[in-house]
Amino acid sequence: QPRILPWNMAKLASALLPLLPDPEAAIPAFTKAVEDMVPRIETLWLARFAAKIGIETPLERDRDLIADLLNMMQEAGADFTNTFRALGDGSAREHMLDRDAFDLWSDRWKRRLDGANAPETLMAQSNPAVIPRNHRVEDMITAAVAGDMAPFHRLAQALANPLCHAGRHRSDAPAAGSRKGTGHVLRHLVAVDQIDPRRHQNQGRQNA
Repeated sequence: QPRILPWNMAKLASALLPLLPDPEAAIPAFTKAVEDMVPRIETLWLARFAAKIGIETPLERDRDLIADLLNMMQEAGADFTNTFRALGDGSAREHMLDRDAFDLWSDRWKRRLDGANAPETLMAQSNPAVIPRNHRVEDMITAAVAGDMAPFHRLAQALANPLCHAGRHRSDAPAAGSRKGTGHVLRHLVAVDQIDPRRHQNQGRQNA
């Protein structure tokens, strides 16, 4: 959220100014720091999301490519973590409702990656396979309070290497299309201590 963060920091700066020996002298430096935040955040955002789709050196036009993917994910209610991870193994199409639109996007994406240096490796390094889902953390806390530390150790072990698929136990987890009213139910198996979107919709809304 590159717009709200500078506003928050501006309010923090305003609160800190009276505590400084010379508040008036500090205003230009504080103002510049706040004003520089938006372009800096946008640059970092582009670099982060470009890496997630295998682009090592992003160009300004790559914003449209990324935005189009995020829009399709939002429309499908696709899980943020699962979908980006699926780009690396060729199964991201299964997470979309409008698969024709995704195919068109995928053609653009593949042309953009043509000649790129090891984009699959970059995506694998940029997209975790394991994240601490809220319901997994809640289950772990509940078990720990009851004296069972096994879920904690299992979760901690999985999170020690979040880029690696691991886990012996498996359960169904709905992919895109499982939202009520879509008419599609797509299910695939994932390890229960890994990615599991059952209590999450599109996390792209909160992962800027």
